[in-house]
Amino acid sequence: MAACLANDLGLPINEPFLVDLDPAWVETIPDPSVQQVLRNSADVGFASKAAGAQWKPWLRTDALTAERQPAALAILAFDAYIENDDRKLGNPNCLIKGDEFRIIDHELAFGIRLRLFPRPEPWRLGYLQRLVGPDGHIFGAKLKGLDLDFERLRRAWADLPDDRLTTYVTALPQEWTVAAQAAEAALTHILAVRDRIDDCLTELKRVLT
Repeated sequence: MAACLANDLGLPINEPFLVDLDPAWVETIPDPSVQQVLRNSADVGFASKAAGAQWKPWLRTDALTAERQPAALAILAFDAYIENDDRKLGNPNCLIKGDEFRIIDHELAFGIRLRLFPRPEPWRLGYLQRLVGPDGHIFGAKLKGLDLDFERLRRAWADLPDDRLTTYVTALPQEWTVAAQAAEAALTHILAVRDRIDDCLTELKRVLT
């Protein structure tokens, strides 16, 4: 669902795939621990195409140049609004080549039902303050205080159509039915963010001022 949403928002991701985990192939894996994990998993997994050797991980010493700032802002908002706290300096989950980014690994996003205190409400005053803290988002502190254009970001979220968002759930494989409630909760959250995108951006602007 994160890959689908990122694609519709025009964010830079690697091409996603559904992968059949053939039992005969699983038995050929030499690492017993990995083999056991796959035996216990669904028969269909998620994967992304490798970016290529020319990409490198984002480092805290990398500069957020003017050319990089619009994409960095869109990525920051994306992570803030899908409840993805796993793009930090110690684990950037972001690749870079020149002024291009690729964002990877969103398996910790959308933990909506697990977050009750505080509730996942990115439009609420103070909710996104963690983005610019010492253990915050990789782009949080670097974007703080800059003159940023939020209008393109607002349009991208506001223009997400209901029928397209619904396909994020209906396209999930039947093998993942155990996650059906989590998927529905994620969809409800995305719809709420879209419908309250002005409030969400007000909070994001506040923490970046």
